[in-house]
Amino acid sequence: MFRRGRSLTISNLEYLAQFDDADDALAAAATIGTPPAILPRLRTDADGRVIGVILPGDADYVR
Repeated sequence: MFRRGRSLTISNLEYLAQFDDADDALAAAATIGTPPAILPRLRTDADGRVIGVILPGDADYVR
């Protein structure tokens, strides 16, 4: 569902757009099971200031 470089909100809305109504979306969600956790990290500069977000799959992402 999530594509690199896309906002998680946009990716989720694109996924939901395929359903005609909330009942269809909920029925589909029930078949997915537990989704994997996406745990973003904050990217900081040398002074500790936040300069971005690191997502799983990024080269500098550390679990």
